[in-house]
Amino acid sequence: MLQNYRFDLLPWSIKGRYVLDKGTYLACRWEANYVIDLYWMGSFYCEIWLEQECVKPPQFRTFTAAMALDLYLPQLILPDHLP
Repeated sequence: MLQNYRFDLLPWSIKGRYVLDKGTYLACRWEANYVIDLYWMGSFYCEIWLEQECVKPPQFRTFTAAMALDLYLPQLILPDHLP
């Protein structure tokens, strides 16, 4: 599995497939026009931001701090093996 700094260097066209193939889906939330899916990638979290009104490529946001999970707490159930 890639570290987040290596993942961030990938072209966006490869990031989506990598997340779906290697990641563990955790939760979903909405913000403005975006649906945001959260994945655990082994050593970091990755959000996929999908704009709902226009056809735009997805945006990817990675982070390692669990504090950033606050927005997901109402619907988030973490597997036991996550740090």
